[in-house]
Amino acid sequence: MNGFEFCPPEEEGLASEKITEFIDFIKRTRINLHSFMLLRHGRVLAEAYYKPFDKDTKRRLYSCSKSVVSLAVGLASDNGLISLDAPMISYFPEIGNPDPKMAAVTVKDVLTMTVPQWATSYKRLPDEPGNSIVLNSGWTEAFFSSRFSLDKPAGKLFLYNSATSYVLCDLVRRVTGKGFLEYLRPVFDKIGVSEDIDCVLSPDGVEWGSSGVICTMRDFAKIGYLILEKGNYRGEQLISRDYMEAATSKQIDTVFDCGAMPKNYGYGYQIWIEPFGYGLHGLGSQFAFCFPDKDFLFVCNSNTENSAGYRQSELYEAAARLYLSLKDGPIKQDGNNRLASALAGLEIDHSFGKARSSFEKKVGGRRFILADNPMGISEFTLDFNGETGVFRYVKGGAEKSLPFGAGRYEDTFFPETHYYGKVITKPSGRRPRALVTGSWTSENRLLLVVDVCDTVIGGVGIVFEFYGDSVALKATAFGEDILGEYNGYATGTIKE
Repeated sequence: MNGFEFCPPEEEGLASEKITEFIDFIKRTRINLHSFMLLRHGRVLAEAYYKPFDKDTKRRLYSCSKSVVSLAVGLASDNGLISLDAPMISYFPEIGNPDPKMAAVTVKDVLTMTVPQWATSYKRLPDEPGNSIVLNSGWTEAFFSSRFSLDKPAGKLFLYNSATSYVLCDLVRRVTGKGFLEYLRPVFDKIGVSEDIDCVLSPDGVEWGSSGVICTMRDFAKIGYLILEKGNYRGEQLISRDYMEAATSKQIDTVFDCGAMPKNYGYGYQIWIEPFGYGLHGLGSQFAFCFPDKDFLFVCNSNTENSAGYRQSELYEAAARLYLSLKDGPIKQDGNNRLASALAGLEIDHSFGKARSSFEKKVGGRRFILADNPMGISEFTLDFNGETGVFRYVKGGAEKSLPFGAGRYEDTFFPETHYYGKVITKPSGRRPRALVTGSWTSENRLLLVVDVCDTVIGGVGIVFEFYGDSVALKATAFGEDILGEYNGYATGTIKE
């Protein structure tokens, strides 16, 4: 692996059994983890992928992207192209009549999310045209406008605002003539980040650094390790120490601003401060937790967006248990065989009940007609065929089908093509990858669990409860600007 070597965890003071306990904890608590890596002193102690994911799977980092943008700002500052104390508006002279409060905002204020706005400025107000939750154009101009102006001084008080990261991307583009990933390419080449790293674009064609970086787990780990080492790679300072010290130190308080730990310990330059260090936090539990005093890094990709902050806390606490167990030197090797077996057998598990039910004979292949409902699903059938099944339904007049595994996942595609791909507001025209499981939680109750794991992540849980010749159906969906039309209840009856 370019940039890292692998070693038994005991060589770096971590017992294999502690990693096995972590894996057992994830399974027991049903955290939807997709992959993780553990590193110490630049060596990989464990690299794990839950099938069907592997080392070549590219994943969206969501808000971990913000910290990558911060690296680009630091590099531009080191090269004399940006002054952190300069007014942000000075780099955008074409914008006339900015809001006076926003005109006072410095680059540092943007890095620390202390701008006088009460919401992310590229989001759409309810009365503004468009089908997406974000504006169809003009994201940078919106940042300097009065649309979300707040009566507070610039540089005072933290308010989480993804528009700050986006405008920093545009700033890097303005002063370098390159997108922030391209500008970081010499740094990426040094640390071994592949050419495959990519980013979703805004409607204006600027990289969506707030949320859009896409890369493999290994590339994510290399970026995380550079941040852990405060810009240093094998003795070479790639981003200045002064900038990285400031970026990874508390610049502003965040207590009670962002819910669950570890987000309430403060904020640096687009990097969160944590109980034992600092880290990168992304929607759905994409994380890089940095423990600098023991030179230890925990990195993971997940899909936990439906579970708010408590899954984030559980993952941090689990990573912290590994950190706290570290010894200062090599320890006796023990439990390696069990760890190797555990790592080899990892697989996504969305089953919440039994794979089969005698009720399949009663409802399988039967056509259910539904009353009007918020989802616009007018009818459906369920076909069962041993280890697989298909949910066929009519939604908005269009026929759709969703394969699922019986008590196991089916690696398939979700039957919608209007979710965005390379550009946030533009439909991709293709169905996103999804892992779908069907399990019977009781004799007459079927649960479908959909894990959308593509450029966009999200999920849907659909419960069918059958009684007599009738059905009650509930669908609960979650996702950033996707899947919202799959929320609701419905009732129906068999139609011969």
